[in-house]
Amino acid sequence: MLNSSDIYNALNVASVTSLLSAYKNGKALFSASLMPSDCTASSSVNFYLITPIDCALEYDLEYYSASCRAKTEGQSIAIARAVIDAINLKTTSNYNIICKLNRTIPPADSTDNFNTPVEIRLKKKR
Repeated sequence: MLNSSDIYNALNVASVTSLLSAYKNGKALFSASLMPSDCTASSSVNFYLITPIDCALEYDLEYYSASCRAKTEGQSIAIARAVIDAINLKTTSNYNIICKLNRTIPPADSTDNFNTPVEIRLKKKR
């Protein structure tokens, strides 16, 4: 199983973080399914494992979802494209990475942001 810190490190690059809001001593980039409760960032990325690990396969296959959030749809899509550009068709820890851009989800209310999810597929032969 790939350590999520590998994905974090691959996304913690200027082309992605320059689009994100500040959070504490860094940027609003999180390896968690939920944002920290004290985070009020207007633009952020959080990613997390979304599938179980199937041990019956002859290869390791993992799916993550990266939620790319921003105040406007255009900014949300720009963050999602930066995420894809940073990791799509790359290899880390012997995993091949393929990304898919999903449809933008509009805000639920005036306190919410646009969210453009990126599906991250990691595959490695055993």
